Amino acid sequence: MKYYIIAVLCFSICVSFFLGCAAQKEITEAPKISELELLDSLLAQDTVIHSVRLTGKGKYYSSSGKHVFTVGLVTDRDEQKMAAYIGGPLGTTFTILWLCHKDSLCIYITYRKQVLVEPIGIELEGVVLPPSARIMIDMFSGIAPIAQFKDNLTNFESIPAGYYLTFEKDEEALVALVKPEPWHIDGYQWIKKGNPQQIVDVQFGEGEVIDGIWRPSKMKISAPSLDQEINIIIDKDSRNIEISDSLFFPEIPQDVEWLRAF
Repeated sequence: MKYYIIAVLCFSICVSFFLGCAAQKEITEAPKISELELLDSLLAQDTVIHSVRLTGKGKYYSSSGKHVFTVGLVTDRDEQKMAAYIGGPLGTTFTILWLCHKDSLCIYITYRKQVLVEPIGIELEGVVLPPSARIMIDMFSGIAPIAQFKDNLTNFESIPAGYYLTFEKDEEALVALVKPEPWHIDGYQWIKKGNPQQIVDVQFGEGEVIDGIWRPSKMKISAPSLDQEINIIIDKDSRNIEISDSLFFPEIPQDVEWLRAF
């Protein structure tokens, strides 16, 4: 389970976002915007992102202590492909995670010479599993998966810092905090309704506007029911670039043992 959490919660630290220098006027209340305008603004930024490649450094926290790691992530949102490479000192890779099937996640633990095959997007009693591939790919990309919920907004709440948006679709819910300059999602929770354990909390804090899109530079993803958290600082963030298929489907040695995770 630890290796799944390290891979699936590959994002980083929640910090408050402040305007830069003292010469700038402090904004105490967000500007007003209509529900339709806000959704259109968020979706306009979302739909221009097709592929993402991230590298960074992270820390994994649990009751057993803290672990430091490096991470490289590649995602193709159009083709629903994803892989994550988790490493340690001196450039060693100790875990590779990828979508080996549309409904399965494969986790190669190099030092054990084992691949764990784990189901995704389903309900399994007593087990906390990742969401479906499309939503998980957006989590890996540092993107809130509102495109999957855009037609299911159930609550639009104004607060001084911005807006809370609540979406409910089938057996899932998404609650997002949206802030201005430009309008972007500061953090969100994905919830499997009816199962209090199935919650993933994603928080962004710092970021910058590149090509009209706000990109996070620090993130935190946590599983509250598991008391586990991963923080990551993004060193490099490339969008809409060509990514070799060899990164999405890593070559695994023939002598490894393939096991079902559950």
